[in-house]
Amino acid sequence: MLSLDTGHSRDYGEGVAYRDYFGTDELMFPVSRSGGGRRLKNKAEVLVIRRTTPKPPLAITAKLLAQRPVLQHDGYVVITSPDGANRVYQAGVAPLPVDALRNSKATETELRLAGLAPLPRVPAHRALWFGWYAQFPETELLS
Repeated sequence: MLSLDTGHSRDYGEGVAYRDYFGTDELMFPVSRSGGGRRLKNKAEVLVIRRTTPKPPLAITAKLLAQRPVLQHDGYVVITSPDGANRVYQAGVAPLPVDALRNSKATETELRLAGLAPLPRVPAHRALWFGWYAQFPETELLS
């Protein structure tokens, strides 16, 4: 274990070190591309899914996911827990019935729906918009 009693007067509490940085839209360092047409603030948090070509990656804002804990888009179902954790499942082309989603069981590997075949989980991760956009400017954005 590490001690917070370091002999220095710095506050080592959770989230303190970068509080000022995350409190602004300014970046610490230059990036190859920025702004994304100013679609989002630089440090907006997004959930990103690398789709197979020819489709570009998909980014969904954390704000939208908080508003819609079960979101269906383009063959994916995104489940967001009350604490903000996300799981993404491959659903196919047709929208799933709302009742089936209400009675579903999300696991680390699949989404189990009553009367339907399980949906496999697909990789996704959280990123800050400026970093993601700098690498993948063609990203489709849901906000």
